[in-house]
Amino acid sequence: MSVPGTFGDERNNRRPVASGTQCRAARGLLNWTQKRLAEEAGVARKTIADFEVGDRRLRYRTRRDITETLERAGVEFLWSGGTGGEGLRLAKGVRPGSPLARTDPDRQPVKAD
Repeated sequence: MSVPGTFGDERNNRRPVASGTQCRAARGLLNWTQKRLAEEAGVARKTIADFEVGDRRLRYRTRRDITETLERAGVEFLWSGGTGGEGLRLAKGVRPGSPLARTDPDRQPVKAD
């Protein structure tokens, strides 16, 4: 039996995470560079670059961190299932290409000043 918060528990309760293609598209919508996403997600820029072109398979935790960073910036992921495929869109009120200046300490989106 696994204890909540341990690796075994995480494996059984995994949420969907972004693919490399979704990651690249989300950066485009946000007008973010690979460097910006890497800094916001706490990973190396090369990790982002390799992931987006399919040269690297990331650990679940790293993909989750990237996905959550993009979601905090205003990206909504559309997970494959049913009749549709995977995709993404910007959340209501977030304009295409509008960069968000920073993330506050609570990790909530803060619009550019």
